[in-house]
Amino acid sequence: MLMKSKYKIKMTTIGIVMAVIGTLSTSCASLNRPSRMATELNIQRMELLSEAVVIYWEQRMGGYVRLLRTLADFMGDYEFLPANIRRDVYDQLLFSALESNAGFWGIETVWLPNSIDGMDAQMIGRPGSSATGQHSVIFLRDLPGRGIHQRYTSVVAAELVYYINNPNARYGLAGNPESQTVFGEEVSFFRISYPIISRGSNTVVGTVSALVDISKVQPHLMELMLDNPEIAFMSVYANNGHIIASFNPADINSNISGLTMVYGEDLSTVVQAVKYGENLFMRLRSPVLNDNLKMILRSFEIVSGIDMTWSVAIAVWR
Repeated sequence: MLMKSKYKIKMTTIGIVMAVIGTLSTSCASLNRPSRMATELNIQRMELLSEAVVIYWEQRMGGYVRLLRTLADFMGDYEFLPANIRRDVYDQLLFSALESNAGFWGIETVWLPNSIDGMDAQMIGRPGSSATGQHSVIFLRDLPGRGIHQRYTSVVAAELVYYINNPNARYGLAGNPESQTVFGEEVSFFRISYPIISRGSNTVVGTVSALVDISKVQPHLMELMLDNPEIAFMSVYANNGHIIASFNPADINSNISGLTMVYGEDLSTVVQAVKYGENLFMRLRSPVLNDNLKMILRSFEIVSGIDMTWSVAIAVWR
Protein backbone atom coordinates (compact mmCIF):
# COMPACT_ATOMS: atom_id res chain seq x y z
CA MET A 1 0.00 0.00 0.00
CA LEU A 2 1.53 3.31 1.11
CA MET A 3 5.22 3.76 2.00
CA LYS A 4 6.39 0.52 0.43
CA SER A 5 9.17 2.14 -1.59
CA LYS A 6 12.25 3.47 0.07
CA TYR A 7 13.28 7.09 -0.07
CA LYS A 8 16.42 7.38 -2.14
CA ILE A 9 19.00 10.04 -1.42
CA LYS A 10 19.94 12.19 -4.38
CA MET A 11 23.70 12.00 -4.48
CA THR A 12 24.34 14.16 -7.59
CA THR A 13 25.53 17.18 -5.63
CA ILE A 14 27.81 15.08 -3.45
CA GLY A 15 29.21 13.37 -6.54
CA ILE A 16 30.13 16.71 -8.08
CA VAL A 17 31.71 17.92 -4.84
CA MET A 18 33.71 14.72 -4.41
CA ALA A 19 34.92 14.97 -8.02
CA VAL A 20 36.24 18.46 -7.28
CA ILE A 21 37.86 17.11 -4.12
CA GLY A 22 39.54 14.40 -6.20
CA THR A 23 40.93 17.03 -8.58
CA LEU A 24 42.29 19.06 -5.68
CA SER A 25 43.84 15.91 -4.23
CA THR A 26 45.73 15.26 -7.46
CA SER A 27 46.96 18.85 -7.56
CA CYS A 28 48.13 18.64 -3.96
CA ALA A 29 49.95 15.35 -4.53
CA SER A 30 51.86 16.83 -7.47
CA LEU A 31 53.60 19.37 -5.26
CA ASN A 32 57.19 18.43 -4.46
CA ARG A 33 57.49 20.34 -1.21
CA PRO A 34 55.26 21.52 1.64
CA SER A 35 54.01 24.93 0.60
CA ARG A 36 51.40 27.54 1.31
CA MET A 37 49.58 26.39 -1.83
CA ALA A 38 49.38 22.82 -0.50
CA THR A 39 47.95 24.11 2.77
CA GLU A 40 45.38 26.20 0.91
CA LEU A 41 44.37 23.20 -1.18
CA ASN A 42 43.88 21.18 1.99
CA ILE A 43 41.63 23.90 3.35
CA GLN A 44 39.61 23.94 0.11
CA ARG A 45 39.21 20.18 0.36
CA MET A 46 38.11 20.53 3.98
CA GLU A 47 35.47 23.11 3.04
CA LEU A 48 34.15 21.02 0.15
CA LEU A 49 34.12 17.84 2.20
CA SER A 50 32.25 19.48 5.08
CA GLU A 51 29.69 20.81 2.60
CA ALA A 52 29.27 17.35 1.07
CA VAL A 53 28.75 15.75 4.49
CA VAL A 54 26.15 18.36 5.46
CA ILE A 55 24.29 17.90 2.16
CA TYR A 56 24.31 14.12 2.58
CA TRP A 57 22.79 14.18 6.07
CA GLU A 58 20.42 17.04 5.27
CA GLN A 59 18.98 15.04 2.40
CA ARG A 60 18.77 11.84 4.39
CA MET A 61 17.00 13.55 7.31
CA GLY A 62 14.78 15.37 4.84
CA GLY A 63 13.62 12.01 3.51
CA TYR A 64 12.70 10.87 7.02
CA VAL A 65 10.80 14.10 7.66
CA ARG A 66 8.81 13.78 4.41
CA LEU A 67 7.89 10.22 5.31
CA LEU A 68 6.61 11.19 8.76
CA ARG A 69 4.63 14.13 7.39
CA THR A 70 3.02 11.82 4.85
CA LEU A 71 2.12 9.30 7.55
CA ALA A 72 0.68 12.03 9.78
CA ASP A 73 -1.38 13.47 6.91
CA PHE A 74 -2.73 10.03 5.98
CA MET A 75 -3.67 9.27 9.59
CA GLY A 76 -5.44 12.63 9.81
CA ASP A 77 -8.08 11.14 7.47
CA TYR A 78 -8.91 8.39 9.99
CA GLU A 79 -12.59 9.33 10.05
CA PHE A 80 -12.95 8.14 6.46
CA LEU A 81 -12.07 4.57 7.52
CA PRO A 82 -14.47 2.21 9.31
CA ALA A 83 -13.79 2.58 13.04
CA ASN A 84 -13.21 -1.12 13.65
CA ILE A 85 -10.26 -1.39 11.22
CA ARG A 86 -8.40 1.86 11.91
CA ARG A 87 -5.90 0.46 14.39
CA ASP A 88 -5.10 -2.53 12.20
CA VAL A 89 -4.64 -0.36 9.10
CA TYR A 90 -2.32 2.09 10.85
CA ASP A 91 -0.37 -0.65 12.62
CA GLN A 92 0.33 -2.30 9.27
CA LEU A 93 1.28 1.05 7.80
CA LEU A 94 3.82 1.71 10.56
CA PHE A 95 5.21 -1.81 10.35
CA SER A 96 5.77 -1.40 6.60
CA ALA A 97 7.37 2.02 7.06
CA LEU A 98 9.84 0.59 9.58
CA GLU A 99 10.54 -2.48 7.49
CA SER A 100 11.33 -0.30 4.47
CA ASN A 101 13.58 2.21 6.22
CA ALA A 102 16.81 0.79 7.63
CA GLY A 103 17.61 4.18 9.13
CA PHE A 104 14.75 3.81 11.63
CA TRP A 105 15.29 1.91 14.85
CA GLY A 106 11.62 2.27 15.75
CA ILE A 107 8.37 3.99 14.84
CA GLU A 108 5.43 4.80 17.10
CA THR A 109 2.06 6.51 17.31
CA VAL A 110 0.19 7.75 20.38
CA TRP A 111 -3.43 8.92 20.23
CA LEU A 112 -5.55 10.81 22.71
CA PRO A 113 -7.97 8.57 24.68
CA ASN A 114 -10.87 7.40 22.51
CA SER A 115 -9.80 9.63 19.65
CA ILE A 116 -8.88 7.07 17.00
CA ASP A 117 -12.12 5.05 17.01
CA GLY A 118 -14.03 5.66 20.25
CA MET A 119 -13.43 2.01 21.15
CA ASP A 120 -10.74 2.13 23.87
CA ALA A 121 -12.80 0.03 26.29
CA GLN A 122 -13.17 -2.75 23.69
CA MET A 123 -9.45 -2.66 22.87
CA ILE A 124 -8.14 -3.44 26.37
CA GLY A 125 -5.66 -6.31 26.00
CA ARG A 126 -4.99 -5.64 22.32
CA PRO A 127 -1.25 -5.38 21.45
CA GLY A 128 -0.34 -1.71 21.39
CA SER A 129 -3.10 -0.67 23.81
CA SER A 130 -2.73 0.72 27.30
CA ALA A 131 -4.49 -0.68 30.36
CA THR A 132 -7.45 1.53 29.43
CA GLY A 133 -7.35 0.62 25.73
CA GLN A 134 -5.74 3.87 24.56
CA HIS A 135 -3.89 3.39 21.26
CA SER A 136 -0.19 3.83 22.07
CA VAL A 137 1.90 1.48 19.96
CA ILE A 138 5.56 1.25 19.08
CA PHE A 139 7.32 -1.02 16.58
CA LEU A 140 10.99 -1.63 17.36
CA ARG A 141 13.70 -3.06 15.16
CA ASP A 142 15.70 -5.24 17.51
CA LEU A 143 19.28 -6.24 16.76
CA PRO A 144 20.03 -7.95 13.41
CA GLY A 145 18.23 -11.25 13.02
CA ARG A 146 15.69 -10.58 15.77
CA GLY A 147 13.04 -8.95 13.59
CA ILE A 148 10.51 -6.21 14.32
CA HIS A 149 8.40 -6.30 17.45
CA GLN A 150 5.17 -4.54 18.35
CA ARG A 151 4.50 -3.42 21.89
CA TYR A 152 2.71 -0.86 24.02
CA THR A 153 4.73 2.25 24.76
CA SER A 154 4.16 3.05 28.41
CA VAL A 155 6.00 6.37 28.26
CA VAL A 156 3.66 9.33 27.85
CA ALA A 157 4.91 11.04 24.73
CA ALA A 158 6.25 14.47 25.61
CA GLU A 159 5.55 15.46 22.03
CA LEU A 160 1.84 14.70 22.41
CA VAL A 161 1.67 16.72 25.63
CA TYR A 162 3.35 19.59 23.80
CA TYR A 163 0.83 19.54 20.96
CA ILE A 164 -2.09 19.35 23.40
CA ASN A 165 -0.77 22.41 25.25
CA ASN A 166 -0.06 24.21 21.97
CA PRO A 167 -3.15 23.47 19.86
CA ASN A 168 -2.05 25.76 17.02
CA ALA A 169 1.29 23.98 16.56
CA ARG A 170 1.50 22.37 13.15
CA TYR A 171 5.22 21.69 12.81
CA GLY A 172 7.51 18.80 13.58
CA LEU A 173 9.66 18.27 16.65
CA ALA A 174 13.11 16.73 16.97
CA GLY A 175 14.45 15.42 20.27
CA ASN A 176 17.96 15.18 21.61
CA PRO A 177 20.02 12.03 20.94
CA GLU A 178 19.66 9.29 23.54
CA SER A 179 20.86 5.73 24.05
CA GLN A 180 19.29 2.47 25.19
CA THR A 181 20.73 -0.97 25.79
CA VAL A 182 19.14 -3.66 23.62
CA PHE A 183 20.21 -7.26 24.17
CA GLY A 184 23.43 -6.04 25.77
CA GLU A 185 24.32 -3.58 23.00
CA GLU A 186 23.95 0.19 23.09
CA VAL A 187 21.63 1.71 20.49
CA SER A 188 21.73 5.47 19.84
CA PHE A 189 18.84 7.36 18.28
CA PHE A 190 16.84 10.56 18.29
CA ARG A 191 13.11 11.10 17.82
CA ILE A 192 11.37 13.08 15.05
CA SER A 193 7.64 13.66 15.58
CA TYR A 194 4.71 15.15 13.69
CA PRO A 195 1.18 15.83 14.92
CA ILE A 196 -1.80 13.89 13.60
CA ILE A 197 -4.44 16.51 12.87
CA SER A 198 -8.07 15.49 12.44
CA ARG A 199 -9.27 16.58 9.02
CA GLY A 200 -12.76 17.04 10.40
CA SER A 201 -12.10 19.08 13.55
CA ASN A 202 -8.65 20.52 12.66
CA THR A 203 -7.38 19.55 16.12
CA VAL A 204 -4.41 17.44 17.20
CA VAL A 205 -5.52 13.89 18.05
CA GLY A 206 -2.15 12.16 18.23
CA THR A 207 1.45 11.99 17.09
CA VAL A 208 3.54 9.77 14.87
CA SER A 209 7.26 9.52 15.62
CA ALA A 210 10.34 7.81 14.26
CA LEU A 211 13.35 6.76 16.30
CA VAL A 212 16.20 7.52 13.90
CA ASP A 213 19.25 5.29 14.29
CA ILE A 214 22.32 7.54 14.51
CA SER A 215 24.86 4.75 14.99
CA LYS A 216 25.26 4.70 11.20
CA VAL A 217 26.92 8.13 11.28
CA GLN A 218 30.13 6.75 12.81
CA PRO A 219 31.12 4.29 10.02
CA HIS A 220 30.33 6.98 7.46
CA LEU A 221 32.70 9.37 9.27
CA MET A 222 35.50 6.80 9.58
CA GLU A 223 35.23 5.97 5.88
CA LEU A 224 35.62 9.65 4.98
CA MET A 225 38.68 9.99 7.21
CA LEU A 226 40.25 6.89 5.67
CA ASP A 227 39.73 8.30 2.18
CA ASN A 228 41.07 11.73 3.14
CA PRO A 229 44.31 11.30 5.15
CA GLU A 230 44.88 15.07 5.36
CA ILE A 231 42.02 15.23 7.90
CA ALA A 232 43.45 15.57 11.41
CA PHE A 233 40.11 14.93 13.08
CA MET A 234 36.40 14.87 12.30
CA SER A 235 33.33 14.77 14.54
CA VAL A 236 29.55 15.26 14.46
CA TYR A 237 27.72 16.95 17.36
CA ALA A 238 24.10 17.64 18.29
CA ASN A 239 23.35 21.13 19.57
CA ASN A 240 22.95 19.88 23.15
CA GLY A 241 26.62 18.84 22.97
CA HIS A 242 25.97 15.12 22.43
CA ILE A 243 28.79 13.54 20.41
CA ILE A 244 27.13 11.55 17.62
CA ALA A 245 30.31 10.46 15.84
CA SER A 246 34.00 11.06 16.39
CA PHE A 247 37.51 10.34 15.12
CA ASN A 248 37.96 8.93 18.64
CA PRO A 249 35.15 6.35 19.04
CA ALA A 250 35.57 6.44 22.84
CA ASP A 251 34.04 9.93 22.81
CA ILE A 252 30.74 8.84 21.23
CA ASN A 253 27.65 9.46 23.43
CA SER A 254 29.64 11.74 25.73
CA ASN A 255 29.44 15.56 25.64
CA ILE A 256 31.55 18.04 23.73
CA SER A 257 32.09 20.03 26.95
CA GLY A 258 34.59 17.35 28.01
CA LEU A 259 36.83 17.66 24.93
CA THR A 260 39.46 19.93 26.48
CA MET A 261 42.26 17.76 25.10
CA VAL A 262 40.89 18.12 21.56
CA TYR A 263 40.12 21.85 21.46
CA GLY A 264 42.34 23.21 24.22
CA GLU A 265 41.69 26.83 25.13
CA ASP A 266 39.25 27.18 22.19
CA LEU A 267 36.77 24.67 23.62
CA SER A 268 34.27 27.26 24.86
CA THR A 269 34.15 28.90 21.41
CA VAL A 270 33.35 25.59 19.74
CA VAL A 271 30.77 24.64 22.38
CA GLN A 272 28.91 27.93 21.85
CA ALA A 273 28.90 27.53 18.06
CA VAL A 274 27.53 23.99 18.35
CA LYS A 275 24.88 25.07 20.86
CA TYR A 276 23.50 27.80 18.62
CA GLY A 277 23.94 25.98 15.31
CA GLU A 278 26.52 28.44 13.98
CA ASN A 279 29.21 27.98 11.35
CA LEU A 280 32.80 28.52 12.39
CA PHE A 281 36.27 28.67 10.84
CA MET A 282 39.22 28.85 13.20
CA ARG A 283 42.86 28.06 13.87
CA LEU A 284 43.53 26.07 17.00
CA ARG A 285 46.15 24.17 18.93
CA SER A 286 45.02 20.65 19.80
CA PRO A 287 46.71 19.26 22.94
CA VAL A 288 45.85 15.64 22.15
CA LEU A 289 47.28 15.89 18.60
CA ASN A 290 50.10 18.19 19.72
CA ASP A 291 49.82 20.27 16.58
CA ASN A 292 48.34 23.41 15.03
CA LEU A 293 45.16 22.87 13.01
CA LYS A 294 42.63 24.69 10.89
CA MET A 295 39.04 23.68 11.53
CA ILE A 296 35.69 24.32 9.92
CA LEU A 297 32.39 23.73 11.71
CA ARG A 298 29.20 23.55 9.62
CA SER A 299 25.75 23.32 11.18
CA PHE A 300 22.36 22.39 9.73
CA GLU A 301 18.76 21.96 10.91
CA ILE A 302 17.39 18.45 11.36
CA VAL A 303 13.80 19.69 10.92
CA SER A 304 13.28 23.05 9.24
CA GLY A 305 12.30 25.75 11.70
CA ILE A 306 13.05 23.63 14.79
CA ASP A 307 15.86 24.36 17.26
CA MET A 308 17.59 21.04 16.68
CA THR A 309 20.85 21.25 14.75
CA TRP A 310 23.81 19.03 14.02
CA SER A 311 27.33 20.35 13.51
CA VAL A 312 30.09 18.71 11.47
CA ALA A 313 33.65 19.56 12.55
CA ILE A 314 36.58 18.86 10.22
CA ALA A 315 40.17 19.88 10.94
CA VAL A 316 43.27 19.65 8.77
CA TRP A 317 46.93 20.06 9.58
CA ARG A 318 48.01 23.68 9.38
